[in-house]
Amino acid sequence: MVDRLADLALYYRELCRPVHLTASPVGAPGVAPNGFPITAVALTDRTVTSRKIPALFIGGVHAREWVPPDALLSFAEKLVEAKTLARDIVYPRFESGGVPYENPSNAAHDKAPYVVAAADVAAILRRFDIIVLPLVNPDGRWVSVTAPKENAENRLWRKNRRSAVAGSCLGVDINRNYDIAWDFQRYYDTAAASRVKASTKPCAGTFHGPSPLSEPETRNVANLIDAEKVEVFVDVHMTGRSVSFPWGMETNQSTERAMSFGNTAFDGKRDGVAATATRYGEFVDNDLNNLLADLGLAMAKEIVDSAGASPVARRRSTYAVSQSAGMEGDGETYTGVADDYAFSRQFAAGVDRRCVAFTIECGLTKSQNPDNPDEDEGGFQPNYTDVYPKIEREVHAGLFGLLKHGSWSAWHQP
Repeated sequence: MVDRLADLALYYRELCRPVHLTASPVGAPGVAPNGFPITAVALTDRTVTSRKIPALFIGGVHAREWVPPDALLSFAEKLVEAKTLARDIVYPRFESGGVPYENPSNAAHDKAPYVVAAADVAAILRRFDIIVLPLVNPDGRWVSVTAPKENAENRLWRKNRRSAVAGSCLGVDINRNYDIAWDFQRYYDTAAASRVKASTKPCAGTFHGPSPLSEPETRNVANLIDAEKVEVFVDVHMTGRSVSFPWGMETNQSTERAMSFGNTAFDGKRDGVAATATRYGEFVDNDLNNLLADLGLAMAKEIVDSAGASPVARRRSTYAVSQSAGMEGDGETYTGVADDYAFSRQFAAGVDRRCVAFTIECGLTKSQNPDNPDEDEGGFQPNYTDVYPKIEREVHAGLFGLLKHGSWSAWHQP
């Protein structure tokens, strides 16, 4: 992956530049004893000198989720190759689970289910500076991809590989370590704190770490968000076929500005999103909240349209769109997560920019639709031959749906 990122910067110098970040803290004996290099690539059309919209797409946060890093890397490769050659990006027809993914009306491209026009590619790179960080957590990924199938603990490893404190367990969940509602036991009332999908216990898969931004991997992302003044953020995960947007920590509301994550007067009083929660909601401007929903729906529409004409194929590429908090229907909230953190930076003192943020949960596992075994796509590690390309195409389509949206033409207007 590092080599392919380096090749992008080498062979497409007019469109790409490498972004070198802090190396991973652990590495692997005999392979990367001083930590794995962590590299992003910045994509932009340097011939355009007008102000652009900074975007950051990340993946590979949770080690066991194999598709997102590959999908983001191939997204970058396809984008710059198409721009260089001034040609369409064509996703050829294929079958997955016996279902054809094709568009018979697209004869010009041999019934390809999905095509991104060369004009759209050029417009995207004129409008955006896109940083792609495909693999946030190489230490964890190394453990997962090198583990034999019978070693379920390592194969399904989620966290990074932070050294264990004596008598404790390895790792921190990077996507619970950001400085946004991190101290959830202080942030919520007792009942709401019990429903948070994060943990103070080092052996838990959602352990939030010893302090906010304690992990080098988390700081890499946080530093990019601030240094690049990111205005569009997407974190790609598995599984669930969903597109979600902030807030993940509370119900959204647009009337009480004082109800804000930075207002300590509400500490211990915030009540989450359970059916009985009525006292608190996190403020977000109504126009911005509506824009989040509109962009999320555009991403989901692009994904389903990329499946082609088959009703079954389209059903299997249908992604739900919602606010993150309560998206699982269990009154749950999420703290210390990347999309909330990126979104929150626009409200920091001295910051003069807007930001939209999303999480894509790609693919599906049987437990998420137990009544229909045909919907099982292999969970975190799908079949590489026929399912992997399907999910990869869905990630690409979601990102293209976001970047092609008509609202960006007015984004920087006062």
